[in-house]
Amino acid sequence: MPRATRASKLFPMALSLSAACDALGVSRAALRRAVYVEATLAAYVGPNRSVRILVPDLCDWVRREWPRATLLKWRKKETQK
Repeated sequence: MPRATRASKLFPMALSLSAACDALGVSRAALRRAVYVEATLAAYVGPNRSVRILVPDLCDWVRREWPRATLLKWRKKETQK
C-alpha cells in the first residue's frame, strides 16, 4: 500500500508565482512587476524554467514594499466586501 501524501506542504520553502499571489491575495501582475520589471523581489528559475520565490524573501518584500497603513486599509476593504 502506498504512503499517503499531504494535499499541501506543512511549510513550503519556495512558492510559485501563482501560489505567492494566492497566499498574499494580490494580482499576478503586481508580483510579475516586482520580479521582472522593478527587480525588488528575488526569484529563482527551476530546472523546467519555473519561477520560484523563497518564503523568507517574500516576507521581506512585503515588509519593505507595503507600508502598514496600506496593509490595514487593504485588509479592511477586503473584509467589508
